Amino acid sequence: MGLALPLLALPAGGAFAQPESAPPRDNEGPQTRYSQMVQDYNSRFAVSSAAYRQILYIDRDDIAARIALMPGGMSEAAAITKAVEDYVFEKSGFRLDEPYIALVVEAMNAGAGQALPTPYKSKDGDGAICLITGHNPDVAVQEQQRRIMGLYPGIHDDFRKRPVQRNLSPDVMERFTDYHELGHCMDQHYLPVFMSDSNARYDFNRQLALTHQSEAYAEIFATLMLARDGEADIAAIRADHRLVSMATNGYLLAQMAGWDQIEKFVGYIYALHEGLWETQREIDRIGRDKIRAMTPQELADIAYQVAEKDAMRRKGADFAVTYLLEHKFDLSGWEELRHEVPHIEAAYQIAVQVREQIVQAFIRTFGADVFDPSRPAYAQIVRDVPPEYSVARDAAAVASARDQMTRTLLDAAGGPGAREVDILRASVREKERLRAIIDSRARSEGERAQAMLDLFVMSDAMRQAVTALRPLQAPVLMRLKVA
Repeated sequence: MGLALPLLALPAGGAFAQPESAPPRDNEGPQTRYSQMVQDYNSRFAVSSAAYRQILYIDRDDIAARIALMPGGMSEAAAITKAVEDYVFEKSGFRLDEPYIALVVEAMNAGAGQALPTPYKSKDGDGAICLITGHNPDVAVQEQQRRIMGLYPGIHDDFRKRPVQRNLSPDVMERFTDYHELGHCMDQHYLPVFMSDSNARYDFNRQLALTHQSEAYAEIFATLMLARDGEADIAAIRADHRLVSMATNGYLLAQMAGWDQIEKFVGYIYALHEGLWETQREIDRIGRDKIRAMTPQELADIAYQVAEKDAMRRKGADFAVTYLLEHKFDLSGWEELRHEVPHIEAAYQIAVQVREQIVQAFIRTFGADVFDPSRPAYAQIVRDVPPEYSVARDAAAVASARDQMTRTLLDAAGGPGAREVDILRASVREKERLRAIIDSRARSEGERAQAMLDLFVMSDAMRQAVTALRPLQAPVLMRLKVA
C-alpha cells in the first residue's frame, strides 16, 4: 500500500480532460458485497478532500465485468485500458489518458491498495482527481495480514505458520487499507510538496523524508478514521505489525538495494509505529465521542498535527534503521566508533531502541516462545531469500484453473442459451462463494489456496465465457463444453 509516485514522470499536458457529463451505463448488472462497499465509499468521500475536486475508489469487480463485455476481437491490454477509462469517466466525468490508465492497471495488479493522486491542476487551480485501489477482495484476509507484516511464502514460512496472538478483525484490516489510501488523497502537506517542488523530487534525502512523512500521515489518518467508526483501540496492534514488517520486508530490501535506491530505505519509510502510538495518545486525549463526531477533513487536520510529532522523523533515524537492517541487527561495528563520533552515537541509540521494539513486537504478535531464550532474540529474526526463489504462479495451473472456471460460469449461467448478463450474475455468486472460502477458518490451507487461484483467474474466465456465448464464437463454446 502506498503512493504510486512514478506518475510524476508523466509528460506535461494533463492526465485527463476537464470533467464532462458522463452518459449513464445501460446495464449496471449485479453487484458483489465488495462493489457495494466501494459504492458506499464513493458516495461518502467523493468530495471530502480540500486537495482534489474528487476522490474515486476503483471497483475491481466492476472493471472485471466491463472487460468481460468488451468486443471479442479486442486485445486483453486494450480491453483493460478501455474498461478503466470508461469506469472513471462514467463515475467522475474525467477522461484519463493511457499513461495514467497504465498506472491504475499496475496498481490493481499489485494486489495491495494504492492511491494515485494526479500531479496536474485543473483550469481553476485545484487538484483534479485522486484515484484509489483499495483492499483486494480476492486475497484472503489472513494473507493480507501476512503481506502487511512482510511474511513471504518460501522465506518466512515458520512465522507464517504461527498463530497471530494480537490481530485486527477482517473488517478492520480491510478498512485500514482503504482509509490509509484515502489519507494520501487527503494529504495537503507532504505529497503536494513532492509533486510541486522539483527540488524535492531530485533531492534524495528530501524525497526520502517526504515519502516517510506521507506514509506516516496516511497511517495516522486511517487510525483516526477507524476511531471515528468506533474502533479506537487498535493502533498498538497495527504498530506491532508494522514493526514486524520492518524486520521482514524492510530487511530483505535493505539487503538487495543500494544506498542510492529508495527501496533500500523501505524499512524506514514504513517505520510507522511511533506515529501510531502517538495517534492512540491523541485519541485518548480528545476522547472517543468527540472523534466520532468529526468530519474526515477535521481528522485530516489532526493527522497532520500528530504526524509532525512522529519520533521517527528525528535526525539520523533513516540512516540508523537502514544500517540496522543491512547489518542483520548486529551493531558491533558501531560499538567503538560511537564513543568517538557524535552522530554515530545518536544513530546507535536509535538503532538499539528500534531493535528492541522489533523484538518485543515479534513476541507480542507470535507469542513468548517465538525465540530461543539461550540466543539473542534479534539474531533469530533474519530470514534471507533462498536460492532460485520464485513467487510466480505455475502457468499450467493458471491455464487449467481459468478453463475450469469458464466452464463453471457457463454451466451456472444456464449453458448455450445463456445471456451475457447471466455470466455476470454467475460470476457474482461464484466470487461470493470463493471469498467466503478464502476467509474461512474451517477450510484447509489447500482449499483456501485453490479458491484464491480461482479468484485470480476469474476476470479472464468471465471474458472467455462471454465470448463463448457470442454467435461468431460458437465453435469455442462447443470446444469448452466438450473439453
